[in-house]
Amino acid sequence: MNKIAKLRIQSALIQQCRCFYCGLAMIEPALPEFTPKELKPKFQKYLRCTAEHLTARQDQGRDSAQNIVAACWWCNTRRHKGREENAPNPQKYRQRVQSLMKRGRWHPVAAIAVAFRTNAYGVGEPSKPRASVTSEKLTNLQAFPQGGL
Repeated sequence: MNKIAKLRIQSALIQQCRCFYCGLAMIEPALPEFTPKELKPKFQKYLRCTAEHLTARQDQGRDSAQNIVAACWWCNTRRHKGREENAPNPQKYRQRVQSLMKRGRWHPVAAIAVAFRTNAYGVGEPSKPRASVTSEKLTNLQAFPQGGL
């Protein structure tokens, strides 16, 4: 297993296998206990767990635990889609994604998303980190680098 795969799995564990941006449960083969059971095969590719560099490699972002979070394939590819450089700031992108998720206008699985969210925060709300996920790593993940739009 390569370094990025290890960092992806480590981040997925800290995030309880939920996408850093949209909060949906992701599919990570190394963590089958978190895999949504009700998900139809045609939607599985959208929720595949990927390693997301908060600061892109092309912008001198490193392959480090402080720079990598777990994000679903959909959110990760949309953050970089059509941009050769300067992906949106991760914090602003996350806020936009969560705003669109509340209205059911972001993810291709948004219509069935409620089934994959924790109910502790109410139906229709993006998943939030649970109290048990308060570690130095999570704090580091939320300290976003200042990037351009």
